[in-house]
Amino acid sequence: MEETSTLQIHPSTIIETDDIGENTTIGPFSHIEKNVHIGRNCFIGEGCHIQEGVHISDGTHLENGVYIWRGVYLSEDVFVGPQAVFINYRNPRAYSHPPRREEILQTKVGRGASIGANSTILCGHIIGAYAVVGAGSTLTHSVRAHEIVYGNPARHQGWACECGEALYDIRECVECGRSYEMIDTGLRLHE
Repeated sequence: MEETSTLQIHPSTIIETDDIGENTTIGPFSHIEKNVHIGRNCFIGEGCHIQEGVHISDGTHLENGVYIWRGVYLSEDVFVGPQAVFINYRNPRAYSHPPRREEILQTKVGRGASIGANSTILCGHIIGAYAVVGAGSTLTHSVRAHEIVYGNPARHQGWACECGEALYDIRECVECGRSYEMIDTGLRLHE
């Protein structure tokens, strides 16, 4: 690992951006293109590819083999499991028909959300704060804050607490005691 102050980058990794926050680790055989923002205290595993223009906020954790294409914004403390893929074109074609700029659809992942291993996230959607996309899912729609979805296509399966536990009753988490109320965009912590 090459260490620069508190930055650790494996020597086999290709880094084209200079916008990487302190205390970040990037594993072997990854490729980070130009104009990518990587925040502080991030972990990017082995064999990841991050395309130009992606934003990765502080505390985000990408496991091995994650592919993130242009137009994706990951908020703080997002977890992305191994082999997850974010798609950015709705109707991809071969190189002889390059995509038009307007075909690149933005995807935003909210603070503390978790994307399970081998999930495919189709473009143009919002994944709310603390939402959970289960392993192996194909996500074709937006996900509300604290919502749990999984399957192919991913469907609503329940609600998750900020601490990560499934909520059997939105009034109170059995693990940490937080309570929530339902709003249009999902759950909100009850103050």
